[in-house]
Amino acid sequence: MSAGALRGGTNVTQRLRVAIVGCGGISTAHMEALAQIPTVTVVAAADVDAQRLQRFCEQWGVSAGYTDYRALLAHERPDLLGICTWEHTHCEITLAAAESGTRGILCEKPMALNLHEADLMIQACDNAQAVLAIGHMRRYNRHYRKLKELIDSGELGQIMHIRAYCGGWDIFLWGTHYADMLYFLNNDQPVEWVAGQISWQHRGMAYPYSEVYRQRMGELFVAEDDAIGYMRFANGVRAILETGVHSPQDWQARGTLGGQCTVTVCGTRGAAIADDGNIRYCTGASSDWVSGAAPADEEERAAHWRQQFISEWQDLVAAVQSGREHPLQARRGRAALEMIMAIYESSRRRAVVELPLAVQDNPFLSMVQQGLI
Repeated sequence: MSAGALRGGTNVTQRLRVAIVGCGGISTAHMEALAQIPTVTVVAAADVDAQRLQRFCEQWGVSAGYTDYRALLAHERPDLLGICTWEHTHCEITLAAAESGTRGILCEKPMALNLHEADLMIQACDNAQAVLAIGHMRRYNRHYRKLKELIDSGELGQIMHIRAYCGGWDIFLWGTHYADMLYFLNNDQPVEWVAGQISWQHRGMAYPYSEVYRQRMGELFVAEDDAIGYMRFANGVRAILETGVHSPQDWQARGTLGGQCTVTVCGTRGAAIADDGNIRYCTGASSDWVSGAAPADEEERAAHWRQQFISEWQDLVAAVQSGREHPLQARRGRAALEMIMAIYESSRRRAVVELPLAVQDNPFLSMVQQGLI
């Protein structure tokens, strides 16, 4: 199908041609998802590592492989593009894809290195009338959706406080999911101000897979040891986002869920706690805690995980074909990035910062490069 046919929005019977840029670990989840969508076909892939690219193409039966994504875009003209590369490449690939006529782009999180790059990505896709979505796929997780249902239905009363923590991980590469989750649970209300602090005592070496990331990203890889942000949303809800080596990593012994990354919501009539695998809640209707249905085994857990990727691709297809808004639209991805940049900027200024944030650099990366932390 040509890009012209997609722009018209009339021909939806032919399969959309998909290309993947970046054939590393996360690309497997995307390929498993795409295999479940009959309206698409993966026609090409690109990776700077020729051997990894060859293994990918052989494993998934992809006929065209490129070591330069620009050549892929020029020769294949895909309808949809999955960007599964490191975040320091997201902006340039997105700009090139939009310029080449790609109609839908699903870019892995975090969206970009800084807000300047994020704004360039949004502007380029707006100008090209291309759909840009950012892969915060946990918005599709059934337990977080149940948590949002409890909030929206009023069963928890007026929401006073939301806390998200991600034990053992950094706030940028991994905590971005939970920055986005704070927005998701609070109906994407804008954040008014943020007070934040970060620690870099171990120079990022406490972060899992830090050596691998450093090899791939070089000096652009920096991961704080700990980060915490306290913020107020426009509707009065307060929230805390906490990550790092000192963040709780196993709450199972404390009688709650056992996930490394967990979200807790407190309201005037009840409370709830959820992670990727389950939810527990207590509402005004009962003093007892109710547990959700955890996956019965690893196979079911894997199916739930895969469904999140299927959903984000299905919604990209629908957004391109019908013009409807993607739930993971780029401006929501930018909001999560802005929250994290605000935490960094608050630490740099040693003060509360108001949003919208004016800074365009990555404050943490700048502090590291300037020897200020």
